[in-house]
Amino acid sequence: MKKPVQRAWEQLLRASGIRRPRLAPSELMGTRLEVVQRSRKYGHELVGHLSCEDGKFVFRYEPSYQGPLIAEFPDRDSPHKSEVLWPFFEVRMPPTSRKDVQEVMNRVNADDPLEVLAALGGVSVTNPYELRLAGEGAGGP
Repeated sequence: MKKPVQRAWEQLLRASGIRRPRLAPSELMGTRLEVVQRSRKYGHELVGHLSCEDGKFVFRYEPSYQGPLIAEFPDRDSPHKSEVLWPFFEVRMPPTSRKDVQEVMNRVNADDPLEVLAALGGVSVTNPYELRLAGEGAGGP
């Protein structure tokens, strides 16, 4: 039986035109994305972390973050869990029919949604949030 996060990821890949092997939950357990807010005034501020735990996506605010909350995550103190990736993250995935996107997908572990998000949706000119693999620092992927 597939875990909910695996089904959700496969649905997203199919909708994008990609078919990939199943998620490997053991590989996902160590991957974590940092959500960083970019600001001219304050520079880069760590907002929270996205991870996969027990077959679900989990978003947690960084305890030291005191800025405005992201609309999809209204509770600062509790982890937010979902079997499907929230639109806040999902909209950052570009169409996989693009050649440049296909080249990136061939260089990353396409079975790990967090690694793919960091590689393809890490920085957007229209969004003040940056997604990067935990520990990669500013200007990461």
